[in-house]
Amino acid sequence: MTRMRLTLCSGATGNALLATLETERMLTSLLSIRPSTLRTYLQGARHYVAFTKTLELPAFPIHSDKLCLWLLSFHNKNTMKNYNTGLRFFANLLAPVHSTSSPFNSDAINATKRAIKLRSPPTKKMKGIHFDALKKIMLQTETVVEALRKKERMSKASRAYKFGVGCLVAYSCGLRVQDELLRLQRKDISFKNKSFTVTLATRKNKRYRSRITRPCVCEEAGSNVCAYHKLLELQGNMSVGHDSCVSPKTSRWFPFSLKFFNKHLRSTLKAFGVKNTHAYGSHSFRRGSTEDFTTGGGDATLLQVLAHQGTRSTSFKEYVNCRKIENLEFAPILGRVAAKNVKKKARSSRTTGKHISNGQPRKGGVGSRY
Repeated sequence: MTRMRLTLCSGATGNALLATLETERMLTSLLSIRPSTLRTYLQGARHYVAFTKTLELPAFPIHSDKLCLWLLSFHNKNTMKNYNTGLRFFANLLAPVHSTSSPFNSDAINATKRAIKLRSPPTKKMKGIHFDALKKIMLQTETVVEALRKKERMSKASRAYKFGVGCLVAYSCGLRVQDELLRLQRKDISFKNKSFTVTLATRKNKRYRSRITRPCVCEEAGSNVCAYHKLLELQGNMSVGHDSCVSPKTSRWFPFSLKFFNKHLRSTLKAFGVKNTHAYGSHSFRRGSTEDFTTGGGDATLLQVLAHQGTRSTSFKEYVNCRKIENLEFAPILGRVAAKNVKKKARSSRTTGKHISNGQPRKGGVGSRY
């Protein structure tokens, strides 16, 4: 209202006022979405323009018949949905429709969407990396780092060490690797009272700043899976400029690409006997830790799981104080997960002994759970 009063008082004409308000509407729409979302929307608009250009048809104005042909070119329902949403965003941005006769809402368009959803392959879900696999990753990482340091290959030792710490932080904090873990700057992690805090400017479905605090878990789960002490060690080497842990050319904690991260993860899993490593990826840590918290011995409540994932659903925030669910009881939960893992290994060793005494071969192997 203040802006409008200033514009009106400046003596602007009606056409100039309308142009100013229209520009403000477009800027408001653009600023209402995240940069990553805007990039996806741009991909959808570009794809549609390239499609119409190939058919030698005008891209605009958008008609239902051209839109149907474009949607039929997709094989994956999620890609179709994202690109169509992006095209619709820019179509409304440039020429808003104030009636129900939008070309995006016709019966033909809805029928085309349903057909693509039915023929689309199911979404590929990555398997979770659980607590026992995380311990093996850390042990494997320590072995590799030690071997590389003995050969004085400090650059590769540095990358291997930071990769292991990154896996630990992703599991402990339930981070999305591509959008959250790999973008962490030095200023985004702080240490206080035997705990560390990760500060994220934005998260998926959360526009405001998020803080994720995790304590030391050496007593509950062991020092080799304590993200607090591993990060402290990495920070110490960053401060003194050791080449073995960080490159002075970057301020990121984990300066990897997603492709490198997934490739290194699968090679590490393969090194200790995990089969079908392509079923695992960057999202496996978030999935695995959540499964451990619920069915893997953590016995966490729904609110604790939501706190771990950093999720705030509108369906429950009206009834629950969101500040309370941020206080995740991480150490006790991880302690229960570790205790269950120890009991499982004890039962497995007893079963193996029985098989050997009976002359029966042992089934499975290292990583057979996966």
